[in-house]
Amino acid sequence: MIAGLIRRDTSANTAAPDAPAQIHYQQNDKKADLRRGRLDGRRRTPSYTQVSDRITTDGRFTTAYSEELQELGQTRMHDELHAYKRLIAPKRRRVAGLRERLVTTIEEIERTQDALRQTAVELTPEELVPRNPLESQRGPDFIRSRRRSMRTRQAQQARARHEALTGEADDIRRQIAETCEEMAQDLERAKARVRLQTAHTELRVATYWRALTETHPEGRQLTVVLPRIRQMLPAWHEASGAEVIDNEAPALDSTGGEGTCADADRQPVGN
Repeated sequence: MIAGLIRRDTSANTAAPDAPAQIHYQQNDKKADLRRGRLDGRRRTPSYTQVSDRITTDGRFTTAYSEELQELGQTRMHDELHAYKRLIAPKRRRVAGLRERLVTTIEEIERTQDALRQTAVELTPEELVPRNPLESQRGPDFIRSRRRSMRTRQAQQARARHEALTGEADDIRRQIAETCEEMAQDLERAKARVRLQTAHTELRVATYWRALTETHPEGRQLTVVLPRIRQMLPAWHEASGAEVIDNEAPALDSTGGEGTCADADRQPVGN
């Protein structure tokens, strides 16, 4: 009957790829939970009066062992958070570096665009001044033809450079998107493990209470008044990757919080 008090979290069935698919309830843990539950039951800890009075007061009741299990669950969920942060730290630094490269590449694209535009303007008087004896001898038409040919070569070089830089910028954006998607999957896997840890803690607490009520002289009465067994999910379970990281960004990343995917698409686009 106590097992039926466990809160079922169906979201654990939608785990991210490669996330653990089921609860692993180790035999040693199960034996310990049963042993402690039976021991507390024989000791009449808690009594039916204690439970009913406490539930009437604040709707919640626990024992030292139940509290210990829940604190252990919270610790393991906290460990999952830090494991996730350690995992993505180098990926965030990679995104930060890629974003710096993207800014530099876009600036170079803009300079190339300026150079390309310059090849289309009218030749200036300074450009038509003879630069050698041959040009002085051949005259203005010859000089103009040479300068236009030079402009054509410059335009071709600028267009080729612009095309290469645009391809480089697109490749950098692709790498940023892929790394950000990878980090998003890392977060989903961490959240899936946390949901399973929550269910695992609830199962251990339920096993303990079941054993307690089976050996407790007032066990049948206790099963009626016991509240639902819940292990709260941590707040970061509902947060985005940026929100999870921003809480402790300085400790995680030497870039001062840069490298987040939220800013990956805010760079100017080089055309």
